[in-house]
Amino acid sequence: MHLQCTYGGYLLRSSDIRPMAFLARHRSPEHGRGWLLFDRPERVLEAKEPSHLASLFEELDSAILQGKTIAGFVSYEGAVAWGLGVSVRPSRPGLAWFAVQGEPPLFYSELLPEDASIAPFESRADLSIQGYARAFEEVKAALARGDAYQVNLTYRHRFGDLGNPANFFADRCGVDPPDYAAYIHGGDWHILSFSPEAFLERTGAEASMRPMKGTARATGRVAEDALEADRLVADPKTLAENLMIVDMVRHDLGSIAEIGSVAVPALMEVERHRRLLQAVSTVTARSDASFSSLLKAVLPVASVTGAPKRMACGIIDRLEGRPRNVYCGILGIANRERQAFSVAIRTALYDSVARQGEFGVGSGVVWDSDCRQEYEECEAKTDLLRHSAPRWSLVEAMRLGDVQAPERRERHLARLGSAARELGIPFDAREAERLLTSQTGEAGQKLRLLLKPEGRLSAEATASAVPPGTIDAVLVPGSVRSSDRSLWYKTTGRQLFQDLLEEHPGYEVLMGNERGEATEFTRGSLVARIAGRLVTPDPSSGCLAGVTVRQWADEGRVAVERVTIDDLLHADGVWFANAVVGLRPVRLHEPTGKVLLKPDEYSPFDGSSLTA
Repeated sequence: MHLQCTYGGYLLRSSDIRPMAFLARHRSPEHGRGWLLFDRPERVLEAKEPSHLASLFEELDSAILQGKTIAGFVSYEGAVAWGLGVSVRPSRPGLAWFAVQGEPPLFYSELLPEDASIAPFESRADLSIQGYARAFEEVKAALARGDAYQVNLTYRHRFGDLGNPANFFADRCGVDPPDYAAYIHGGDWHILSFSPEAFLERTGAEASMRPMKGTARATGRVAEDALEADRLVADPKTLAENLMIVDMVRHDLGSIAEIGSVAVPALMEVERHRRLLQAVSTVTARSDASFSSLLKAVLPVASVTGAPKRMACGIIDRLEGRPRNVYCGILGIANRERQAFSVAIRTALYDSVARQGEFGVGSGVVWDSDCRQEYEECEAKTDLLRHSAPRWSLVEAMRLGDVQAPERRERHLARLGSAARELGIPFDAREAERLLTSQTGEAGQKLRLLLKPEGRLSAEATASAVPPGTIDAVLVPGSVRSSDRSLWYKTTGRQLFQDLLEEHPGYEVLMGNERGEATEFTRGSLVARIAGRLVTPDPSSGCLAGVTVRQWADEGRVAVERVTIDDLLHADGVWFANAVVGLRPVRLHEPTGKVLLKPDEYSPFDGSSLTA
């Protein structure tokens, strides 16, 4: 979602999130991946009762027309009561809540928890496998009668004191947050959403919905996950579930869309969300309906109700017997140009007065569903709550054999110290040097020095991920933005690079920016010989100032300047360089596999072989 925003800074600490703030994961065309923070609302609009919903949405429509941005949630009960009239039980924090803001939100690159460690998370399910089995059999009986084709059956996990809930949220998001993570500080209540599912996005009249149905466990190993993804899309049950929900979404969008504009451009694509694989489809349409009319047409969310929607909601109402609250509702942001909402799954509601909370889990039940498999799928969805996610750190990487070389070591420590000063991170250079020089192992290993935001240092020796010999690389123009500050620092935040590598298996990736300039490889710097001169891209193009190429520039061997992709395609040679593997020849490809440039397998400095 593209929203006008103001750059607030690189690091947002959880302690800086104030009451009445809305924080959402965001991908900015200008700044890259990060967080939008709305914390200066002009007013807050709420609906506590079903009778309040109509006036609330009138006010939201009015605020949007006035050029304001709204950020908040509609609970499952609010969605159902507004659209279908199913009974609503009193609950906190109410049926809907939105902050109205006139100023642009602030953008931050990274969200950091405080230094205090988070205790291991414990929760208890309010349904045992036996209790779930009884509800499951009632759903199967309803399916047998033909009352519904699919019912999304859910229950809650209960938990106790989180301490600072914003800190807990930041800790569980870690360095690679879920795509639609969001946090609302409501004062004495808090919403912590780790959702992977987009609900609705609309730019102008172009609307899309991406229902998610079908789940399998991911291992993180590419080959194994690829096989599991193939099994998931071939599974008759998963296919039936997904198609039913896609048909419902087509119907919902079609009710307010231009005639003939509803389409399904993607069906059953498998995405990895941390430890889970999810089958996702995309439905698009054109509609210039008002914000409230659009939501009324598509709420409640088809993927968390069942089919047909009205009958499924009635079965859910009877069997679950308690409010879902924000779980299975929607969270998001809207203004005159754009609306973007996620489905509030993997979502916790926390009461900071009672110091207790709940986390909803569920799955779609169809006729051939297996009770134990469905229950195990639900329990798997609590995994993200149980342990801290990997945290963000500044990183320096070098060849272990170079640690004892003072000039090389000092260059790495100088770059780390400079980044720490710019970001306000404590850095003990003497302790860093002690850590580096005390490491032992094989000379060719990669040594990583990590600096956490609170100033803690650690070091680890690992094997290099760069393969030996000539490197086959794919050129991907426009994959980065020159203004993305995350590219200026070497950190553990590598999701952009990892995504590019996964999209082009078997290849290194050479990135390009929005100005048609080459920037860097995902794991090293670019060196090219163009018109007889050796050049490496300027960091202003959107790349890291590599220690190795900076040293060569200081020695007068390489010029630092902007390198256009057009110039690169006419280069006499292209090389990959980093502090661990040194200089490697590159065979450059198009994404189709076609070779663009053959490798020059000799060093551009002295003409000696690089492949011997």
